[in-house]
Amino acid sequence: MQEFAKIQAKPNIDKTLLLSPTVESRPYKLYIQGLDEVVASLASIYKNPKFTVILFTELDSEWIDQTQTRLMGSYLNNPKEQLQSNRLKQSGCNIGGFYLPNIILFCVKDQDSLSKSPSNTHSAAHAFPHEYFHLSGFISPDFTNLPILGTDQLGNRRFKSCWIDEGFATFYGFAYGGSLIDKNGSGRLAMLNDLTYAYDFRRNQKVGTIKNLLLQNDSKIVATLFKEVEGTLENCPDTQNAYFFGELAAEALVATFGAKSLNDFQMEFGKSGNWKAAFETIFGIKVDDFYVKLTPYLASQARKL
Repeated sequence: MQEFAKIQAKPNIDKTLLLSPTVESRPYKLYIQGLDEVVASLASIYKNPKFTVILFTELDSEWIDQTQTRLMGSYLNNPKEQLQSNRLKQSGCNIGGFYLPNIILFCVKDQDSLSKSPSNTHSAAHAFPHEYFHLSGFISPDFTNLPILGTDQLGNRRFKSCWIDEGFATFYGFAYGGSLIDKNGSGRLAMLNDLTYAYDFRRNQKVGTIKNLLLQNDSKIVATLFKEVEGTLENCPDTQNAYFFGELAAEALVATFGAKSLNDFQMEFGKSGNWKAAFETIFGIKVDDFYVKLTPYLASQARKL
């Protein structure tokens, strides 16, 4: 993925970086790792990228609300859910995301919090490429002929599975952010491992269930787990599983078909909004058959968790 980014024509980037009053005392640059690389990698999808990056801390909730309100304008239609002060009350400094129009923002943790585990550091480093993947696919006129929201005249709606939406974003985060500071891959494994916990907690079952299921190397089990996260994001109760399985799926696809194949898939999907048809066109395999092919790789990675 890094080599692919290097050989792409450099896009004309129009970016703005906004820092809150207290963020400069924290390792904020970690949260914009891989910015140039991921933008170059996705240049065929988003040729003339324009975006604002906002970095803040939990100490600047009033500042971030004012800044977000000013930049979002009419897109701020649900302040209770969108404004960061409300999110800080619910989740602390574990928040970030992509907002229209073309805004990516993160709460920057202090060094002690980041140093508590390799997963925390890797998660911060993967943050920008992850959200930029969402931004490029959502707002780029080069990406799709279909409307972003609603349906076209034929009733078609853009619909990509949750495991592709969040999993591919996580893969880009790992490839262009996390890998820059995680040379031996320990952070990658730690973050993948953490992503499996929510599945167990919600079901009141023993931690490690996902690992044990994958170690069975059973394609029927894998297909069931993937189908649970095939719906859209709003119909995806196990979002962490979508991050986990989709990231590993993207690894296998790139290892087999090359970095360009993910861009090709995005563009093909943009023509019709049918993700399964686009998947078969680009990768030459039906999604259900892919789950079977992927099963041994998932088992091999589960042994490392």
